[in-house]
Amino acid sequence: MPVVILLLQQLCRAARRVLLLIQPDDVPETFVGVGDLNRDVGFKQETAIDDGIRAFVAWYRAHQNV
Repeated sequence: MPVVILLLQQLCRAARRVLLLIQPDDVPETFVGVGDLNRDVGFKQETAIDDGIRAFVAWYRAHQNV
């Protein structure tokens, strides 16, 4: 699930979307792999993205008095 949608869900907000054709500097797809990071420094992801977003929003609200 895209990060923006997860944020909107946690913030109980809706977004106004304006869909445009691909722009000259847009990147159509991106990929990430943490295999090299795991191999080189022993990093292992333990937090699911939805759990991380939920924790971030709770932290932000608590520290920004939102």
